[in-house]
Amino acid sequence: GTTATTQVATNQTGTSFTTPALGFGQYAWRVVPRNAFGSASGCSTFTFTVQSTSIAGTPSANQTICTGTQPAPITLTGHVGNVQWQVSTNNTFFTNIAGATSATLTSTQMGTLTANRFYRAVVTNTPCSSVNTASVSVTVNPVATAGTVSANQTICAGSTPNAITITGQNGTIQWQVSSDNVAYTDIPGETSSTLSASSIGALTSTRFYRAQMTSGVCPVVNSSVVTVTVNPQPVAGTVSSDQTICSGTAPANITLTGSLGSIQWQVSTDNNLFTNISGQTTATLSGAAIGNLSQTRYYRARVSGIAPCGFVDSAVVTVTVNPAAVAGTVSSNQTICSGSEPSNIVLTGSVGTIQWQESSDNNVFTDISGQTSATLSGSAIGALT
Repeated sequence: GTTATTQVATNQTGTSFTTPALGFGQYAWRVVPRNAFGSASGCSTFTFTVQSTSIAGTPSANQTICTGTQPAPITLTGHVGNVQWQVSTNNTFFTNIAGATSATLTSTQMGTLTANRFYRAVVTNTPCSSVNTASVSVTVNPVATAGTVSANQTICAGSTPNAITITGQNGTIQWQVSSDNVAYTDIPGETSSTLSASSIGALTSTRFYRAQMTSGVCPVVNSSVVTVTVNPQPVAGTVSSDQTICSGTAPANITLTGSLGSIQWQVSTDNNLFTNISGQTTATLSGAAIGNLSQTRYYRARVSGIAPCGFVDSAVVTVTVNPAAVAGTVSSNQTICSGSEPSNIVLTGSVGTIQWQESSDNNVFTDISGQTSATLSGSAIGALT
């Protein structure tokens, strides 16, 4: 190509010369000495290069990693000059990383990290001064740890469990709940180490709770599961009807239907104080188990739930025991004149309701209307023929 020559100075008699400001590039200087008569006496040519200033360029973005892992490579673009990567623990004092002089700082050169680090490149375009890039921070998150949750609980349906707590964990907490111990959902707003009883609320079926721990970009970990077993409330059910029997006989079976829980039949003589009937724990209290009765008794079933649920009592079945009828003794036979009334007939020593009857053949008897007292008056009998 064409080489341009520009005269920059004449009549220089010194042994040194200061150039004007030059842009970067390669230059050749020619010195033409002249004698006193202005004639050239030969020339000398000098070449030199003017370098660009060092340009730091732009490193790749900050990173966040989990402890025990390596960061992604850090790359530098748009720089001018030779590169030397450096590392710092506090973003103030940096030291060189041996052998890290390319535009990319590899993961291997950074290694596995357990604490935050800061990286930068020192760019030098000799003989110009070095410049530093912006630092790239590698934030190292600690791993999440599950910690220890409080013990399983058993409650009765409709009640509220105790608070559930977690200790020794690391990471951000999010409590979760499940009805099947498979699919869990977050409990909104429950992010402290204690899941309060009021946050859980009254339960009617078994639930499973766990805490999910999150620490930055590290894998999520779940605590062990706290099972809150919900036992059903006992249900008293419905007992059979009251009965009335004759003294010395056994009542019919007493049955309980629609109950939920363990059954224990009880008996009372006053419908106030009840005692257990040994061995009677099925839905039917048989007449044989009750036996022959001589006075009124009261029966009920006590139905108990699974602990910690309590018990409920069924309605009471009253077995009214009537005394056996006693015929007593009637007054003596009479002989009267036709057309006259007999004397009163009197019944003594009877037990039971009285109904006087009469017969014309001592075989078929019919009630005498209204005659229910111990004395059958002669007037009630009337004149006989």
